[in-house]
Amino acid sequence: MIRLILTNILLFSILVLAQQTVTLSVEDCIRIGKENSKTLKISKSKVIQSEAKLAETDANLYPSLKLTAGYTRLSDVGKPDFGPAGASIAKAFSPILDNYSTKITLSQPIFTGFRLSSTSEISEYNKLATEKEYEKDEKQLILEIRNSYWTLYRAIMLKENIQQNIKMIEAHLEDVENYKKNGLATDNEVLKVKVQLSNTKLLLIDAENAIEMSMLALNSLIGLPLSTKIVLKDKPEFLSLEQYDNNANILNALNTREEIVSMKYRLEAANSAINLAKSGWYPQIFFFADYIYSNPNQRYFPQKKEFKGSWDFGITLSFDLWNWLLPKHQTIQAEMQYEQLKQSYELLKDQINLEVVQNYQNMIKMYEKIKVTQEAKEQARLNHKITSEKFKAGLISNSELIDAETSLLQADINYSLAIADYEFAKAKYLKSIGK
Repeated sequence: MIRLILTNILLFSILVLAQQTVTLSVEDCIRIGKENSKTLKISKSKVIQSEAKLAETDANLYPSLKLTAGYTRLSDVGKPDFGPAGASIAKAFSPILDNYSTKITLSQPIFTGFRLSSTSEISEYNKLATEKEYEKDEKQLILEIRNSYWTLYRAIMLKENIQQNIKMIEAHLEDVENYKKNGLATDNEVLKVKVQLSNTKLLLIDAENAIEMSMLALNSLIGLPLSTKIVLKDKPEFLSLEQYDNNANILNALNTREEIVSMKYRLEAANSAINLAKSGWYPQIFFFADYIYSNPNQRYFPQKKEFKGSWDFGITLSFDLWNWLLPKHQTIQAEMQYEQLKQSYELLKDQINLEVVQNYQNMIKMYEKIKVTQEAKEQARLNHKITSEKFKAGLISNSELIDAETSLLQADINYSLAIADYEFAKAKYLKSIGK
C-alpha cells in the first residue's frame, strides 16, 4: 500500500514537472540561456585554457629551480693493488659502495634570440582573441534567443488572429443558415461558408503546430525542459523608427566588433610568430648554478663515506652552425600565415560593412512594412464592417462577405508578423554594429 502511494506521488510529481508553466520576458530568456548554454561553457573553457597557456609560457622567462636526488649501490670489485709498499695508498682508495647524491640546480635564460618573449606574446594575443570570441558567441546567443522569442510571438499572434476569424465565420455561418431557413440563401451559399470555416480551422491546426515547434526551439535554446510551457511576458512596443547614424555605426563596427578585434589580436600573434621563427638565427645563452650535497662528494679527495657540499655556476652558449637553413624555411611559413590572416582580416571588414548596410536597409523596410500592413489592417476591418452590414441588408452576395473575411484575416496576420519581423531586424542591426 505504501509502495503504491509513493508511486502515485512520483507520477504526480513527474506530471507536474512535465506541465511546468513559466512567464518569461526576453531578458529572462537571455539570462537563463546564458546560464545554461553549452556553447558558452565551451567558449569559456577556451578562455581559461588560453590563460593557463599564457601562464605556462611566461613561466619560462623566470628562473627555475630543480632538485635531483638519488642512491646508487656499486659492485665490489676489490681494492686496487699497489704492491707491498702501497698498503696505505690502497687504504685511501678503498671503494665506497653506497653512493647518495642531492643536487639543486638554478637555471635562468639570458638570451634566447627573442624565442621566449615571442612565445609569450603569442600566448598573450591568443588569450585576448579568445576572450573576444567568447563575447562574440555570447552576442550570437542573445540574437538567437531574441529571434526564437519573437518567432514564438509570431506563432501565437497568428493563432489568435485565426481564432478571431473563425468566430466571425461562425457568426457568418449562423446568419446564412438563418437566411436559408427563410428562403433567402441557397444550400450552395451555406456550403461556401462551411468550406471557408474548414479551411480556416486547418490554418488553426498549422498555427498551433507552429507554436509547439517554436516553443520547443526556445526551450532547447535556453536550456529548459522541452515540456515547459512558456508564457510570453513581452510584446513589441512599436512606436517609431529609431534614428541611427549608419555611417558612424559602420566605422564603429569596423573597430569594435568582436570578430574584428579578435582578428587584430590573431594578426599580432602571427607577427610574433615571425619573430619566433627568426630566433633560430641567434645563439641561446643560459646562466646556471648548482649546489651538490652527496656522500661521497666527488669533488673531495680522498673520498670519504660522509655527506659534503659543493657548488658551481657558469654560463652556457649554444648556436646552430648549420641546419640547412631551417630558420629561413620556418620564417617563410610564418610570414605566409601572417599574410593569409591579413587578407582574411580585410575580407572580414568587407563582410561586416556589407552586413551593417544590409541589416540597416532591412530594418527600414520592416518599418515601412509595418506602416503598410497597419493601414491595410484598418482598411480591411472597415471593409469587413461595411460588407457585413450590406450582407445583412441583402445588398451584396455571400461570396463578397467571404472575401472580406479572408482579406481581414490576411491583414491581421500580416500586421502581427510585420511587428515581430521589425523587432528581429532591429536586433540583427544592433548586433551587426556591435551593440
